[in-house]
Amino acid sequence: MHAACVALDGRAVLLAGASGAGKSTLSLACARMGWAFLGDDVVMVSANASSDPVARAFPDEIDLTDDSLRFFPDLGSPGLASATWEKRHIRPNDIAWLRIVRQARPAALVFPERGPGAQLSPMSVDEALIELVPNVVRTDTRVAQRHLDTLGALARVVPAFRLEIADPFAAPALLAPLLEGRRGAR
Repeated sequence: MHAACVALDGRAVLLAGASGAGKSTLSLACARMGWAFLGDDVVMVSANASSDPVARAFPDEIDLTDDSLRFFPDLGSPGLASATWEKRHIRPNDIAWLRIVRQARPAALVFPERGPGAQLSPMSVDEALIELVPNVVRTDTRVAQRHLDTLGALARVVPAFRLEIADPFAAPALLAPLLEGRRGAR
């Protein structure tokens, strides 16, 4: 799915959203604060009625805008993106403080959006599904249906939240409590 993923003690937060929502910046802010990193743009998710969902790492290159680079000066200077691409590409293995893990159990599905403050609001299963539908691969009807079924199973068992945030370094404190409680159907 098109999401970033970070984890603490094997429990993951999936940060889902369109390009520009802040997934990469938020995942790196969490990683900078000691969270494990599974990916900033693509995560492999398996979910079905007979087992708990699992998020698997896909730590491809990390793409950061100049705005994001200002939060991580050790990763490079703003303005170094190419003339044809607005984001700077950084390999995860080139970030000394980034701790990559292979998999984690999703405990929260979070849809970030830039805003003036820092606020986490619960979402219904239906609201989460509406946000996830653009993740469905539409190349083959059977594949699309399996993809939609997986996202539906994920939304039914993993609590969803909308995150309005201005300072990415406020995210770890807001997200950590989502990993503490008993996870189950909503």
